[in-house]
Amino acid sequence: TAWRAELSRSLPADPATRRAAERRCNAAGERLRRAIWDPARGALIGARRVIVIPDGVLALIPLQALPIGADRYLVDSSPLLVQLAAERDLVRPADVPSGRGLLAMGGMNYDAGTKSPALLAAAETADRGLPPCREFGDVRFTPLAGTGEEAQDVSRLFARSSLGGEPVELLAGAEATEAACRARAPGRRVIHLATHGFYVDPACALPAGVATRGTAGLMPATDLPASAPVDPLRLCGIAFAGANQRAAATDGANDGVLTAGEVASLDLEGTKIVTLSACESGLGIPVSGEGVLGLERAFHIAGADVVVMSLWPVNDRAAREWMGDFYRTLWLEHRDPAEAARAASRAALQRLRAAGRPTHPGEWAMFVPSGLMR
Repeated sequence: TAWRAELSRSLPADPATRRAAERRCNAAGERLRRAIWDPARGALIGARRVIVIPDGVLALIPLQALPIGADRYLVDSSPLLVQLAAERDLVRPADVPSGRGLLAMGGMNYDAGTKSPALLAAAETADRGLPPCREFGDVRFTPLAGTGEEAQDVSRLFARSSLGGEPVELLAGAEATEAACRARAPGRRVIHLATHGFYVDPACALPAGVATRGTAGLMPATDLPASAPVDPLRLCGIAFAGANQRAAATDGANDGVLTAGEVASLDLEGTKIVTLSACESGLGIPVSGEGVLGLERAFHIAGADVVVMSLWPVNDRAAREWMGDFYRTLWLEHRDPAEAARAASRAALQRLRAAGRPTHPGEWAMFVPSGLMR
């Protein structure tokens, strides 16, 4: 919890102050590495790939960012780390036909009207399921220019890859609605959503305002009590066009907010990768023996093999660069998602080192893939 707090803290602009923040972060990470990684290190000699199934709050940290010495990290030299949400993910059936094509959504117009009659039929039975928190109604999602450019980048890379003969659908502005996502996501090989994410603390401790790519909910330090009267899958989600008009929406299937509970009802069998390029899209309620109950779990329930998620608020520009490196490695070099994510984080880390800037993990280790492609 101490290391997570340092990882997700807003970084100061002043280089000296930022280096001090990096030292604090790495000191906390060093303590954690000694506790959870070092005891297993001897058994991993010669291993090329290590499957990690973290429990509880350990699912909310990027193991690859654990520090080694003054300026090195596990991502520099450790075996490839593959994170799963639960042991059962190792034995998921492999005979599911693959989806086809890419759905990329970004540059949402959060103030757009929410009526989209041609698409609402695909979501007639959806539960509105907005977070049960009065403060959430006051949150407004601010425009993110980089998300539209990022979705275009991803579409171009897909078209250049060996999958380029498959259909590509790029939705932005007022067209990037919740209803469009519901209608067009099923049957896709890859889904890329670049937008705001949100996580509401069970105690409704949601700060006012929206920063970078998401709203910053307060992460509970302990597991959710079994008797807590809250549905974890209603506490987190992603924003689409019209999200700022959600109070006036007459249809919960197109109110601009897609919660984890609504995600779990989608049919995404055959979807290989869902990328949630949004703040804190990997957060949720950590439950012993069950991992984290949030968007990651919801997309796996829906049928997606791999979910790429963020663990803290992400910078718009940094997210776009990381995603470019991720997809280039994935599609043009034909690597799997875990390898592509490691390559993207290494590239971001190398850019910081080459520029002589601090290498605080908050700037390069924010995205983590979870799952295995069948």
